[in-house]
Amino acid sequence: MSMSRGWVTSLSISFLVLVTGIGLWEWNYARIGGYSLSMEGTTEHWVRWREKVVKDPGDKIILIGASRIQLDMDLATLRKNTGLPVYQLAIDGSSFLPILEDLANDQRVMGTILISILPIQLTGDNTDTANDYVRNYYDWLAAAYKNPWRLSERVLRELAYKMAPSRSQGVRPETLWMFALLDKEIFNYFVTYETREVEADYSKLDTKAVYAWRFKLHLDSVRQAAEVPYSVIDSTTERLQRATGKIIARGGRVVFIQFPIDDKMLAASELLLPRARYWDEFTASITRSGVSTIHFDDFQELRHFNLPDGSHIDKRDQVAFTQALVDVLNRAAPGWVDQQLPE
Repeated sequence: MSMSRGWVTSLSISFLVLVTGIGLWEWNYARIGGYSLSMEGTTEHWVRWREKVVKDPGDKIILIGASRIQLDMDLATLRKNTGLPVYQLAIDGSSFLPILEDLANDQRVMGTILISILPIQLTGDNTDTANDYVRNYYDWLAAAYKNPWRLSERVLRELAYKMAPSRSQGVRPETLWMFALLDKEIFNYFVTYETREVEADYSKLDTKAVYAWRFKLHLDSVRQAAEVPYSVIDSTTERLQRATGKIIARGGRVVFIQFPIDDKMLAASELLLPRARYWDEFTASITRSGVSTIHFDDFQELRHFNLPDGSHIDKRDQVAFTQALVDVLNRAAPGWVDQQLPE
Protein backbone atom coordinates (compact mmCIF):
# COMPACT_ATOMS: atom_id res chain seq x y z
CA MET A 1 0.00 0.00 0.00
CA SER A 2 2.74 2.37 0.96
CA MET A 3 4.55 1.61 -2.29
CA SER A 4 1.37 2.41 -4.22
CA ARG A 5 0.97 5.70 -2.45
CA GLY A 6 4.62 6.42 -3.15
CA TRP A 7 4.10 5.89 -6.90
CA VAL A 8 1.00 8.11 -6.84
CA THR A 9 2.95 10.83 -5.05
CA SER A 10 5.86 10.55 -7.48
CA LEU A 11 3.56 10.68 -10.51
CA SER A 12 1.66 13.64 -9.07
CA ILE A 13 4.88 15.55 -8.43
CA SER A 14 6.16 14.69 -11.93
CA PHE A 15 2.90 15.87 -13.48
CA LEU A 16 2.99 19.09 -11.46
CA VAL A 17 6.61 19.75 -12.52
CA LEU A 18 5.69 19.07 -16.17
CA VAL A 19 2.66 21.38 -16.12
CA THR A 20 4.64 24.10 -14.30
CA GLY A 21 7.48 23.79 -16.81
CA ILE A 22 5.11 24.07 -19.78
CA GLY A 23 3.40 27.04 -18.15
CA LEU A 24 6.70 28.86 -17.60
CA TRP A 25 7.77 28.04 -21.16
CA GLU A 26 4.58 29.48 -22.64
CA TRP A 27 4.74 32.51 -20.32
CA ASN A 28 8.25 33.29 -21.52
CA TYR A 29 7.22 32.75 -25.13
CA ALA A 30 4.34 35.21 -24.70
CA ARG A 31 6.60 37.67 -22.84
CA ILE A 32 8.89 38.06 -25.83
CA GLY A 33 6.05 38.53 -28.27
CA GLY A 34 5.11 34.95 -29.13
CA TYR A 35 1.77 34.51 -30.86
CA SER A 36 -0.67 31.72 -31.64
CA LEU A 37 -0.80 30.19 -35.09
CA SER A 38 -4.37 29.62 -36.23
CA MET A 39 -5.60 26.42 -37.84
CA GLU A 40 -5.53 28.30 -41.15
CA GLY A 41 -1.84 27.43 -41.42
CA THR A 42 -2.24 23.68 -41.07
CA THR A 43 -2.42 20.63 -43.31
CA GLU A 44 -5.96 19.96 -42.05
CA HIS A 45 -7.09 23.33 -43.30
CA TRP A 46 -5.65 22.65 -46.76
CA VAL A 47 -7.43 19.29 -46.79
CA ARG A 48 -10.79 20.96 -46.11
CA TRP A 49 -10.28 23.39 -49.00
CA ARG A 50 -9.15 20.57 -51.29
CA GLU A 51 -12.50 18.89 -50.60
CA LYS A 52 -14.41 22.16 -51.16
CA VAL A 53 -12.96 22.25 -54.68
CA VAL A 54 -14.81 19.06 -55.62
CA LYS A 55 -17.93 19.93 -53.64
CA ASP A 56 -18.31 22.95 -55.94
CA PRO A 57 -19.50 21.45 -59.27
CA GLY A 58 -19.41 24.71 -61.23
CA ASP A 59 -16.70 26.68 -62.97
CA LYS A 60 -14.03 28.02 -60.62
CA ILE A 61 -10.44 29.26 -60.28
CA ILE A 62 -7.89 27.17 -58.40
CA LEU A 63 -4.52 28.61 -57.38
CA ILE A 64 -1.55 26.31 -56.84
CA GLY A 65 2.13 26.96 -56.31
CA ALA A 66 4.06 28.20 -53.29
CA SER A 67 4.37 31.42 -51.28
CA ARG A 68 4.36 33.87 -54.20
CA ILE A 69 0.85 33.05 -55.38
CA GLN A 70 -0.31 32.96 -51.75
CA LEU A 71 1.14 36.32 -50.75
CA ASP A 72 0.73 38.17 -54.04
CA MET A 73 -2.89 37.37 -54.95
CA ASP A 74 -6.01 39.04 -53.58
CA LEU A 75 -8.83 36.53 -53.88
CA ALA A 76 -11.60 39.12 -53.68
CA THR A 77 -10.17 40.95 -56.71
CA LEU A 78 -10.12 37.71 -58.71
CA ARG A 79 -13.73 37.00 -57.76
CA LYS A 80 -14.78 40.55 -58.60
CA ASN A 81 -13.23 40.37 -62.08
CA THR A 82 -14.50 36.92 -63.02
CA GLY A 83 -17.61 36.27 -60.98
CA LEU A 84 -16.14 32.87 -60.12
CA PRO A 85 -15.27 31.29 -56.76
CA VAL A 86 -11.53 31.13 -56.05
CA TYR A 87 -9.77 28.33 -54.16
CA GLN A 88 -6.29 28.81 -52.74
CA LEU A 89 -4.40 25.47 -52.67
CA ALA A 90 -0.83 26.80 -52.75
CA ILE A 91 1.62 25.34 -50.24
CA ASP A 92 4.42 27.51 -48.90
CA GLY A 93 7.90 26.22 -49.70
CA SER A 94 6.77 23.25 -51.78
CA SER A 95 6.61 22.17 -55.40
CA PHE A 96 3.18 22.34 -57.03
CA LEU A 97 3.74 19.19 -59.09
CA PRO A 98 2.02 16.63 -56.80
CA ILE A 99 -0.96 18.96 -56.39
CA LEU A 100 -1.32 19.47 -60.14
CA GLU A 101 -1.13 15.73 -60.81
CA ASP A 102 -3.69 15.06 -58.08
CA LEU A 103 -6.12 17.63 -59.51
CA ALA A 104 -5.54 16.28 -63.02
CA ASN A 105 -6.35 12.74 -61.94
CA ASP A 106 -9.54 13.79 -60.14
CA GLN A 107 -12.30 13.89 -62.76
CA ARG A 108 -14.44 15.96 -60.39
CA VAL A 109 -12.09 18.95 -60.67
CA MET A 110 -13.15 21.50 -63.29
CA GLY A 111 -12.32 25.13 -64.04
CA THR A 112 -9.19 27.23 -64.42
CA ILE A 113 -5.94 26.36 -62.65
CA LEU A 114 -3.44 29.19 -62.22
CA ILE A 115 0.02 27.85 -61.41
CA SER A 116 2.92 29.81 -59.97
CA ILE A 117 6.09 28.29 -61.42
CA LEU A 118 9.83 28.92 -61.10
CA PRO A 119 12.60 27.46 -63.29
CA ILE A 120 13.95 25.51 -60.31
CA GLN A 121 10.66 23.61 -60.11
CA LEU A 122 11.33 22.00 -63.47
CA THR A 123 13.80 19.77 -61.64
CA GLY A 124 10.89 17.96 -60.02
CA ASP A 125 12.47 18.33 -56.56
CA ASN A 126 11.01 19.53 -53.25
CA THR A 127 7.79 17.52 -53.52
CA ASP A 128 7.75 15.90 -50.07
CA THR A 129 5.46 18.44 -48.38
CA ALA A 130 2.94 18.49 -51.23
CA ASN A 131 2.93 14.69 -51.36
CA ASP A 132 2.17 14.64 -47.63
CA TYR A 133 -0.74 17.05 -48.11
CA VAL A 134 -2.22 14.90 -50.87
CA ARG A 135 -1.81 11.72 -48.78
CA ASN A 136 -3.49 13.43 -45.83
CA TYR A 137 -6.41 14.38 -48.07
CA TYR A 138 -7.04 10.81 -49.16
CA ASP A 139 -6.48 9.49 -45.63
CA TRP A 140 -9.10 11.97 -44.48
CA LEU A 141 -11.52 10.85 -47.20
CA ALA A 142 -11.04 7.22 -46.24
CA ALA A 143 -11.65 7.89 -42.55
CA ALA A 144 -14.13 10.76 -42.71
CA TYR A 145 -17.16 8.66 -41.78
CA LYS A 146 -15.46 5.55 -40.43
CA ASN A 147 -13.11 6.67 -37.68
CA PRO A 148 -14.81 8.06 -34.52
CA TRP A 149 -11.47 9.46 -33.33
CA ARG A 150 -11.20 11.96 -36.20
CA LEU A 151 -13.37 14.58 -34.50
CA SER A 152 -11.70 14.21 -31.10
CA GLU A 153 -8.27 14.39 -32.72
CA ARG A 154 -9.17 17.66 -34.41
CA VAL A 155 -10.65 19.15 -31.22
CA LEU A 156 -7.52 18.27 -29.26
CA ARG A 157 -5.28 19.69 -31.97
CA GLU A 158 -7.21 22.97 -32.00
CA LEU A 159 -6.92 23.18 -28.21
CA ALA A 160 -3.17 22.62 -28.48
CA TYR A 161 -2.90 25.44 -31.01
CA LYS A 162 -4.82 27.78 -28.71
CA MET A 163 -3.22 26.81 -25.40
CA ALA A 164 0.37 26.16 -26.49
CA PRO A 165 1.33 28.81 -29.04
CA SER A 166 5.01 27.92 -29.00
CA ARG A 167 4.15 24.33 -29.95
CA SER A 168 2.05 25.48 -32.90
CA GLN A 169 4.95 27.63 -34.11
CA GLY A 170 7.50 24.88 -33.65
CA VAL A 171 9.75 27.06 -31.48
CA ARG A 172 12.90 25.22 -30.52
CA PRO A 173 14.28 25.51 -26.94
CA GLU A 174 17.55 27.07 -28.08
CA THR A 175 15.65 29.67 -30.12
CA LEU A 176 13.48 30.71 -27.19
CA TRP A 177 16.49 30.78 -24.86
CA MET A 178 18.48 32.93 -27.30
CA PHE A 179 15.63 35.42 -27.70
CA ALA A 180 15.27 35.68 -23.92
CA LEU A 181 19.00 36.22 -23.37
CA LEU A 182 19.27 38.83 -26.11
CA ASP A 183 16.06 40.53 -24.99
CA LYS A 184 14.65 40.19 -28.50
CA GLU A 185 11.00 39.94 -29.45
CA ILE A 186 9.13 37.56 -31.72
CA PHE A 187 6.52 39.12 -33.94
CA ASN A 188 4.18 38.02 -36.69
CA TYR A 189 4.49 39.89 -39.98
CA PHE A 190 2.02 37.78 -41.93
CA VAL A 191 -1.60 36.76 -41.47
CA THR A 192 -3.25 33.67 -42.93
CA TYR A 193 -6.99 33.97 -43.45
CA GLU A 194 -9.64 31.28 -43.42
CA THR A 195 -9.54 31.27 -47.24
CA ARG A 196 -5.79 30.42 -47.04
CA GLU A 197 -4.97 33.84 -48.49
CA VAL A 198 -1.86 35.31 -46.85
CA GLU A 199 -0.97 38.97 -46.28
CA ALA A 200 2.56 40.07 -45.39
CA ASP A 201 3.31 43.40 -43.71
CA TYR A 202 6.96 44.05 -44.52
CA SER A 203 6.94 47.33 -42.61
CA LYS A 204 7.42 45.19 -39.49
CA LEU A 205 10.70 43.73 -40.76
CA ASP A 206 14.29 44.78 -41.28
CA THR A 207 13.92 44.38 -45.02
CA LYS A 208 17.66 44.64 -45.70
CA ALA A 209 18.35 41.65 -43.49
CA VAL A 210 15.38 39.74 -44.88
CA TYR A 211 16.46 40.50 -48.44
CA ALA A 212 20.00 39.26 -47.79
CA TRP A 213 18.63 36.02 -46.36
CA ARG A 214 16.14 35.58 -49.20
CA PHE A 215 18.75 36.27 -51.86
CA LYS A 216 21.06 33.64 -50.38
CA LEU A 217 18.22 31.10 -50.44
CA HIS A 218 17.47 32.03 -54.04
CA LEU A 219 21.09 31.73 -55.11
CA ASP A 220 21.49 28.37 -53.37
CA SER A 221 18.36 27.00 -55.02
CA VAL A 222 19.27 28.10 -58.55
CA ARG A 223 22.79 26.71 -58.12
CA GLN A 224 21.38 23.34 -57.13
CA ALA A 225 18.88 23.40 -59.99
CA ALA A 226 21.63 24.25 -62.49
CA GLU A 227 23.39 20.99 -61.59
CA VAL A 228 20.37 18.88 -62.55
CA PRO A 229 20.75 17.20 -65.97
CA TYR A 230 18.61 18.54 -68.81
CA SER A 231 17.09 15.07 -69.15
CA VAL A 232 15.41 15.57 -65.75
CA ILE A 233 14.04 18.96 -66.84
CA ASP A 234 12.61 17.35 -69.98
CA SER A 235 11.11 14.51 -67.94
CA THR A 236 9.40 16.98 -65.57
CA THR A 237 8.05 18.91 -68.56
CA GLU A 238 6.56 15.68 -69.91
CA ARG A 239 4.88 15.05 -66.55
CA LEU A 240 3.41 18.54 -66.69
CA GLN A 241 2.20 17.94 -70.25
CA ARG A 242 0.43 14.74 -69.21
CA ALA A 243 -1.21 16.36 -66.20
CA THR A 244 -2.35 19.50 -67.98
CA GLY A 245 -3.49 17.44 -70.96
CA LYS A 246 -6.00 15.63 -68.74
CA ILE A 247 -7.39 18.93 -67.46
CA ILE A 248 -7.66 20.45 -70.94
CA ALA A 249 -9.30 17.28 -72.30
CA ARG A 250 -12.24 17.62 -69.91
CA GLY A 251 -12.74 21.31 -70.64
CA GLY A 252 -10.50 22.87 -68.02
CA ARG A 253 -7.95 25.63 -68.50
CA VAL A 254 -4.37 25.97 -67.21
CA VAL A 255 -2.05 28.98 -67.03
CA PHE A 256 1.57 28.81 -65.82
CA ILE A 257 2.77 32.12 -64.40
CA GLN A 258 6.23 33.26 -63.35
CA PHE A 259 5.54 35.73 -60.56
CA PRO A 260 7.84 38.75 -60.10
CA ILE A 261 11.27 38.65 -58.53
CA ASP A 262 13.57 41.65 -58.38
CA ASP A 263 16.26 42.45 -60.96
CA LYS A 264 19.14 41.09 -58.89
CA MET A 265 17.45 37.73 -58.37
CA LEU A 266 16.36 37.63 -62.00
CA ALA A 267 19.95 38.22 -63.13
CA ALA A 268 21.17 35.38 -60.91
CA SER A 269 18.54 33.09 -62.36
CA GLU A 270 19.39 34.06 -65.92
CA LEU A 271 23.08 33.41 -65.33
CA LEU A 272 22.56 29.89 -64.00
CA LEU A 273 19.17 28.96 -65.45
CA PRO A 274 19.01 30.79 -68.80
CA ARG A 275 15.50 31.66 -69.91
CA ALA A 276 16.02 30.22 -73.39
CA ARG A 277 16.49 26.75 -71.90
CA TYR A 278 14.34 26.81 -68.77
CA TRP A 279 11.37 28.92 -69.84
CA ASP A 280 11.21 29.33 -73.60
CA GLU A 281 11.62 25.61 -74.31
CA PHE A 282 9.18 24.75 -71.54
CA THR A 283 6.66 27.23 -72.98
CA ALA A 284 7.09 25.87 -76.50
CA SER A 285 6.37 22.34 -75.24
CA ILE A 286 3.56 23.00 -72.80
CA THR A 287 1.50 25.36 -74.96
CA ARG A 288 1.01 22.75 -77.69
CA SER A 289 -1.85 21.27 -75.70
CA GLY A 290 -3.64 24.58 -75.18
CA VAL A 291 -1.96 25.66 -71.94
CA SER A 292 -1.04 29.35 -71.57
CA THR A 293 2.10 30.82 -70.00
CA ILE A 294 2.92 34.26 -68.62
CA HIS A 295 6.37 35.52 -67.62
CA PHE A 296 6.25 38.67 -65.52
CA ASP A 297 9.31 40.11 -67.27
CA ASP A 298 7.34 40.38 -70.52
CA PHE A 299 4.77 42.79 -69.05
CA GLN A 300 5.76 46.16 -67.67
CA GLU A 301 2.63 46.36 -65.55
CA LEU A 302 3.86 43.34 -63.55
CA ARG A 303 7.40 44.66 -63.12
CA HIS A 304 6.93 47.94 -61.29
CA PHE A 305 5.75 46.56 -57.93
CA ASN A 306 7.94 46.85 -54.87
CA LEU A 307 9.28 43.49 -53.65
CA PRO A 308 10.61 44.14 -50.13
CA ASP A 309 12.35 40.77 -49.86
CA GLY A 310 13.01 40.45 -53.59
CA SER A 311 10.36 37.75 -54.01
CA HIS A 312 7.02 38.78 -52.50
CA ILE A 313 4.62 41.69 -52.56
CA ASP A 314 3.58 43.65 -49.48
CA LYS A 315 -0.08 43.42 -48.51
CA ARG A 316 -0.62 47.05 -49.55
CA ASP A 317 0.05 46.10 -53.19
CA GLN A 318 -1.96 42.87 -53.31
CA VAL A 319 -5.09 44.33 -54.87
CA ALA A 320 -3.24 46.41 -57.47
CA PHE A 321 -0.99 43.50 -58.45
CA THR A 322 -3.90 41.09 -58.77
CA GLN A 323 -5.78 43.55 -60.96
CA ALA A 324 -2.71 44.02 -63.14
CA LEU A 325 -2.33 40.26 -63.50
CA VAL A 326 -6.01 39.88 -64.44
CA ASP A 327 -5.53 42.51 -67.16
CA VAL A 328 -2.48 40.62 -68.46
CA LEU A 329 -4.38 37.32 -68.38
CA ASN A 330 -7.21 38.86 -70.39
CA ARG A 331 -4.74 39.92 -73.09
CA ALA A 332 -2.16 37.13 -73.07
CA ALA A 333 -4.35 34.14 -72.18
CA PRO A 334 -7.73 34.79 -73.79
CA GLY A 335 -10.29 32.29 -72.60
CA TRP A 336 -8.52 31.73 -69.28
CA VAL A 337 -12.01 31.82 -67.80
CA ASP A 338 -15.27 31.15 -69.62
CA GLN A 339 -17.00 34.19 -68.30
CA GLN A 340 -15.97 37.73 -67.51
CA LEU A 341 -17.98 40.30 -65.62
CA PRO A 342 -18.61 43.51 -67.59
CA GLU A 343 -16.23 46.29 -66.64
